[in-house]
Amino acid sequence: MEERDVIKEKLKVELEKLKMTVTIAVLLTGGLVSVLYKLYNKAEVSLNIVVFIMGTVLEIICIWYLLAINRNIKTLIKELGGTK
Repeated sequence: MEERDVIKEKLKVELEKLKMTVTIAVLLTGGLVSVLYKLYNKAEVSLNIVVFIMGTVLEIICIWYLLAINRNIKTLIKELGGTK
C-alpha cells in the first residue's frame, strides 16, 4: 500500500469518528434540553440537577473530542496536499 492510500484510509476513519461524535453530541444536547425543561417545571429537582451537570460535562468532553478530530482531519488533508 502506498503512503497516499494509508492517509486516505486514516481520513476515512477520522470522518467516521466525526460522524459518530456529532450524532452523540446532537443526542446529548436533546437530552440536556429535556432535563432543563423538567428542571423548569420543578419535577424531581435534585436528580435532574445531577443528570444535567453530568450531561453538561459529557457535552464539553464531546466538543473537545470533536475539535481534536477536526484537527486530525485537517492534518491528514494537508498531508494529501489538498490545502496549504
